[in-house]
Amino acid sequence: EELDEKYARGLFKSTDAIIFDFTAGNTNFIDIFTYLQGRVPGLQISGSGSNASLTWRGSKPLLYMNELPSEVEMLSSINASDIAYIKVLRPPFFGGIGGGAGGAIAVYTKNGSEVKISTSGLGLSKTKIIGYSAKKEFYSPDYTDLSVSANVAADFRSTLYWNPSLLTDKTKQKIRLDFFNNDVTNAFRIVLEGVNEVGKMVRIEKVVKQ
Repeated sequence: EELDEKYARGLFKSTDAIIFDFTAGNTNFIDIFTYLQGRVPGLQISGSGSNASLTWRGSKPLLYMNELPSEVEMLSSINASDIAYIKVLRPPFFGGIGGGAGGAIAVYTKNGSEVKISTSGLGLSKTKIIGYSAKKEFYSPDYTDLSVSANVAADFRSTLYWNPSLLTDKTKQKIRLDFFNNDVTNAFRIVLEGVNEVGKMVRIEKVVKQ
């Protein structure tokens, strides 16, 4: 309950889930998919790492990292010591695209104050860096397309819009953002993160109601 209150939001707060707590350690595993094998009834996982294949009740579970859509390759590369907890939401997960018939696996990473730096052993600490992930376009339905709206029974998306490539300067200080709302939201949490002109990190969070 404490983990859910601290990390989960919106439809991710569902209690119909299996939770694995890693805040006290317990990080002696290769990747999260290897760890989950055999620990969740009904969830079938074959392979490991970036080659893992998942099915649940005949459908593929949706994957999230800190409640943003993710892929097998990205989740399998997370350092075990950076994981706070994993929440496996039983199918159907109504917050997912297409109704989440295969449930969902949500991985939450520790924030900066929770990450412990190891001082054991000799020499410098080390970690494995896999490099950059390929850029992926965030899914956002276009309901002006009748073929899209006809195939969506209900929209319960928890993240409506995400864009990592917004740029502003002296001549372009305002940006218009267009997106479609889901079927249940009447208030929006806006999180803006970036770097200003002198390289300083910026974060702004605000709730806007209709």
